[in-house]
Amino acid sequence: MRRSKVLAFAAATTITLSFCTSSHAADPVDDMIVTDFVIEEPVYDWSGTYLGGHVGYTHLRGQDRFDSSSGYDGAVGGIFAGYNFVYDNFFVGPELEASYWGYSGHSSSGLDLDSDYMLAAKLRAGITYDFLLGYANIGVATSRITAENRRFGSNSDSAQMTGWMIGAGVEAFITERLAVRLDYQHIDFGSKTFQIGSTSFSEDVTNDMVRLGVSYHFETF
Repeated sequence: MRRSKVLAFAAATTITLSFCTSSHAADPVDDMIVTDFVIEEPVYDWSGTYLGGHVGYTHLRGQDRFDSSSGYDGAVGGIFAGYNFVYDNFFVGPELEASYWGYSGHSSSGLDLDSDYMLAAKLRAGITYDFLLGYANIGVATSRITAENRRFGSNSDSAQMTGWMIGAGVEAFITERLAVRLDYQHIDFGSKTFQIGSTSFSEDVTNDMVRLGVSYHFETF
């Protein structure tokens, strides 16, 4: 009787252990959650609309019929906006700008030239490489130039002068939407006749600028 009970207990124990072992093996013992951390590289999109501002140095130069040359140094600041059409690594697009500038100094000939603003429309073209962009531009610029010479009289004369603009620059994205630029621009306003007192004279006016700018590039849909 005792032997039967022992055998029954051993059989029951064996069945119980077998059931527990099989149930335990069926459960996922090592459930590991593997998460991949993917760092996406920023995508720099040069196409589309952008808006920005710039500040820099400007130099106004005049050459008159008396063969005297006058140069005036000043500061420039303004805003610009444009649109880029990008094809592979090439781009082309229009840009408009409005700048305020001012000049100081007096020439040895007695002539003083001054101006308050400049408006320009230009076409840019160049290449892009990842976060970098290089370009050249050509366009037209206009400004109201004021001439004064105390030797000819106490009054001054002003004229709206329009000429061609040429330049080049480089840009770089510092975020996915924000870019900085450095550019150089040369403007040839051509020749204009000024009248001060009883004296009239023709003045050839040019301008050179070096500017640092920042622009925001809007998302293209």
